[in-house]
Amino acid sequence: MNNGNVNNNNKTNTNRVRAVAPVPEAVATPQVVYDIPFSSLIQAWIDCERNKRSSNSCTKFRWHAARDLVALWQSMCKGEYTPNASMVFMVLWPVLREVWAGAFRDRIVHHWEALRFGPIFEDYFVEVGNVSMNCRKGFGSLLAVETLQKMIYDYTEGYTRQDCYIVGGDFANFFMSID
Repeated sequence: MNNGNVNNNNKTNTNRVRAVAPVPEAVATPQVVYDIPFSSLIQAWIDCERNKRSSNSCTKFRWHAARDLVALWQSMCKGEYTPNASMVFMVLWPVLREVWAGAFRDRIVHHWEALRFGPIFEDYFVEVGNVSMNCRKGFGSLLAVETLQKMIYDYTEGYTRQDCYIVGGDFANFFMSID
């Protein structure tokens, strides 16, 4: 056996390749077209707008919503969608933190994705035992703490085992209040 770094080519050839025929560029790179119903983008827009109607970004988007939704839909269907620049601001309450907010049109895409992928993730979370509580309806911090307490109790067999370790961690600078 070898490690795979062996030249398996015919040892007597010159290792040169000759083109058989030139390929037209249009054939070599076919256009990507996704079948995205426009109604699904409208649904995502309504979902996105639900709690943001009074925000400046939502109000600005509504001025040319019909035109911009069609342009967004076409770019998504062609596979040419690229996100716009996000804005960042500081929130003081309940704790000091940075908030990154995508452009409103990008938020519509986020809602479009969430409406499609959310049920898939939800089914997966249920399948693996509902151990993830992050950003799920009906799950929250209190349930997460209670679940962790139950897991510790079960693992330590009623707090009789000594070999249970819990690691508390944070991504660097993700939360400003955690050292």
